Amino acid sequence: MSEHIAFFLLCFGSLFAVVNPISVTLVFTMLSAGNTKKWKHKMAQRATLTAALVFILFVFFGTTLFNVYKVSIEALQIGGGIIIMMVGIRMLDPQRLQKELHPESAKDLKMREDISLVPLAIPLMSGPGAIATTTLLTAEATFDGAIPILLLSIILVCALSNIILRRTETIQHFLGNSGIKAVEKILGLLILTLGVQYILNGITQYFRIGF
Repeated sequence: MSEHIAFFLLCFGSLFAVVNPISVTLVFTMLSAGNTKKWKHKMAQRATLTAALVFILFVFFGTTLFNVYKVSIEALQIGGGIIIMMVGIRMLDPQRLQKELHPESAKDLKMREDISLVPLAIPLMSGPGAIATTTLLTAEATFDGAIPILLLSIILVCALSNIILRRTETIQHFLGNSGIKAVEKILGLLILTLGVQYILNGITQYFRIGF
């Protein structure tokens, strides 16, 4: 397998798992109940476009931001790995949505005319875990053509997320609540192991460089 294909699979798989559009459909269904299909499609498109913009901004400026504060790649790997690992742990918790979105807050969000920015795009789709993943992938994009591959992965993940959100009812009917929770746990395990791997990489590189 070539370096480019391997990096694309890493980028696409990591971003899709951490964005987790399958799980977002549960919140989207609850917050968009009673609205027209046109409104739902509009919210899905805005949310995914906003998330894509956030990711792209961190591709070009995330590393620079950390350099300004003199944050090393090793520290970024360890800190980002911890954040990603915590996201994975949250995804493995079956009561996560109930804990994070109480009936009172859900009712308040329902009254909003626009739910695309908050909470769909931020923090559900482009939260700290997704931003950390994007920044770490950018740091690993050291060969020719790596950045375009990362940008392509971001566009594909967000485009696929848009399709999934537009087909929320179909997906939920097909998978059911149990199926969605099962998919979420699988993605959560993947994210958890990815976070642990980033931590191990950071620790290994730190001791290799420092000693």
